[in-house]
Amino acid sequence: MTHPSRHGNNDHAPADNEAEAAATTTAIAGLRRRLSRQGIPEHPKVRRELRKLAEQIALVEQAGHNPGRHRVRPGLAPAGQDDCETTAPGLKPDPATARNSAEYVTVLWQYRAWSGDPSWRQIAARAKQKRVHSTIYAAMRRSDLPKLEVVNAIITGCGGDTADLHAFTTAWQRLSTASRASQPGQPGMLPAPVHALQFAPTT
Repeated sequence: MTHPSRHGNNDHAPADNEAEAAATTTAIAGLRRRLSRQGIPEHPKVRRELRKLAEQIALVEQAGHNPGRHRVRPGLAPAGQDDCETTAPGLKPDPATARNSAEYVTVLWQYRAWSGDPSWRQIAARAKQKRVHSTIYAAMRRSDLPKLEVVNAIITGCGGDTADLHAFTTAWQRLSTASRASQPGQPGMLPAPVHALQFAPTT
């Protein structure tokens, strides 16, 4: 069997993609059948791999909602797409590069991978349960800006220091302010200050 690349012909690339997609579809269908067997989804090893799969699916979905400039966790860049912007191994992700909420969430994913890819339960435990692991995971599956308390829990749970907390907080405040300023009816305006209540002196 001759290989297309030996003849310098790329005409078979779409067919190869279709074959790979068909094989992947078959593998997923087989996985669904296996997961339908009693006791299999509850097995600790299976649950661990399912969590990893769910996280990777979340990244794929996030990339689909944010076309153009993609930031993915190291090691998850699609094969053959070297132009995809990623964080170099060993280089700490910089939240200042995030231009919107979706990119900020992606930098958080990168930071978690850079810190050793701890589980969400480990992150919550290290952050002294300031936010439970399910809340953190749910926030990281969305593309909108997480609450600052969730961000702080992630950075702390990943072993971040004061400088890391300051960097992510500064970027969060920048994006949060820009989001509020872009809301309809309040172009570039901040809410009016609330005056303290004045109590009449008691007699």
